[in-house]
Amino acid sequence: MSEAQARRRERRYWAAALAVTALYTAYRLILLATFPYDLYGDEAQYWTWAQAPDWGYFSKPPVIAWLITFTTAFCGDSHFCIKLGSPLLHAGTGLVLFAVARRLFDARTGFWVAALYGLMPAISLSTMVISTDAPLLFFWAVGLYALLRALGEGAWRWWLLAGLALGLGMMSKYNMVIFFVSALLFVLATPRHRHWITSPRPWVAGVLAGVVYLPNLLWNAATGFVSYRHTQDISRVDEARWSFDGLIDFVVSQFGVFGPILFAVLLFLLVLRLPGLWSQERPRFLLAFVLPWLAIVAAISLASRVHANWAAPIYLTALILVCAWLLERGRVGRLLLAATVAIHLLIAGGLYHYDTLVRAAGVELTGRTDPFKRVRGWSELGAAVEAVQAHHPDALLMTQERFLTAQLMYYVEPRMQTVVKWNPDGVVRDHYDLITSLEGREGQDFLFLRRPGPLAGDVAQRFRAHERVAQIRIDVHRDWGHHYDVYLLEDYQGAGED
Repeated sequence: MSEAQARRRERRYWAAALAVTALYTAYRLILLATFPYDLYGDEAQYWTWAQAPDWGYFSKPPVIAWLITFTTAFCGDSHFCIKLGSPLLHAGTGLVLFAVARRLFDARTGFWVAALYGLMPAISLSTMVISTDAPLLFFWAVGLYALLRALGEGAWRWWLLAGLALGLGMMSKYNMVIFFVSALLFVLATPRHRHWITSPRPWVAGVLAGVVYLPNLLWNAATGFVSYRHTQDISRVDEARWSFDGLIDFVVSQFGVFGPILFAVLLFLLVLRLPGLWSQERPRFLLAFVLPWLAIVAAISLASRVHANWAAPIYLTALILVCAWLLERGRVGRLLLAATVAIHLLIAGGLYHYDTLVRAAGVELTGRTDPFKRVRGWSELGAAVEAVQAHHPDALLMTQERFLTAQLMYYVEPRMQTVVKWNPDGVVRDHYDLITSLEGREGQDFLFLRRPGPLAGDVAQRFRAHERVAQIRIDVHRDWGHHYDVYLLEDYQGAGED
């Protein structure tokens, strides 16, 4: 093949990757504009964060809030605009991965990587919600490309881009720090790249990453390092109950995250082909960004519960590794890739059109059969709370739950009105414990939403009088819904003595 033919072939694969990514993204944007679901609790919480841009928040660094601030400033506070950044960033991630795979292997591999990235089950779901994974994976992919160019060419611009990507990734999600560990592992394991350890360029890139991340570090220092402590708390490593059950659950969940064929092939390579792959530079680069984080998450799963998406960053390079290996297998490999596309399209269709498919099958949606129940009924709850509030316009809303607080701030008009979280012991357990307080609100009346049942004594004794003024029952399904009692708490008496 001549050089001109090779360039034309690369352009065709690049055009195909662009076309496929544009098709995925356009379809998902149409779905986002027409989805019948409300915001999930985390999404509503991120929206509330976006109303007060800061350098950090209780459970996450700030990029997720900044992203929502930007998209909602552009087109408003609808569900579509709140989530808009997710499909766009994932589209960008797929195209950057094309460039990484093309540089390591060829444009054909890049096309398959871009096409399958957009169809991975975890990405099919992630594109329809706004979460920290979208910016994390984008900056991780940019960091991979910049690092490849930096190691190969040594130019300052690539080292600085790698440092910028690492810093912004840390401002998106803290596990971006593993990128540095993986990069160092690859350099140390590759003799021809070890000279970079004594070069100033990667260290300047590291300093740049630190400067970009510094505002969040300072914010944490000013707030008692609440984000770091929260990250430690959710891993529950201090409550370790060593068992293989968690590891088995984690491994099984990854078939759903990465896809059944892709994850099976990855396991095969890691278990039976690891030494041979590690001995080759290109697979070693990819494995260096798989093995450290996979080992850490697997170890945590032995001691505690892990979320299925915690391993998501490893699948950027794992996808390139699996695609390249399958394409080298010839016809069998191409058949497995084609089967993967078919399976993933079916999974995506099931996710995106679940309600339609269930109704067509004659299955009743219930609390057991509806995986989307937690994103239904919040707008109706907001309207019901507004109706109660109309009779008590001087009373502030109060809750005991983080997600309920966030949903009321979004779904009760006017949006972002004051919602106080009941927190008598003063322990900061979430963002709303950090930013709301009863201090200085003596004499104030509240509408207190709580789960059905009698009012707890520790609440009643802090007010001059209390009365249940409404029972809100939003029946999402016959066996599941949002059920709250609303109490009018009059004349807050202060903290008193415990």
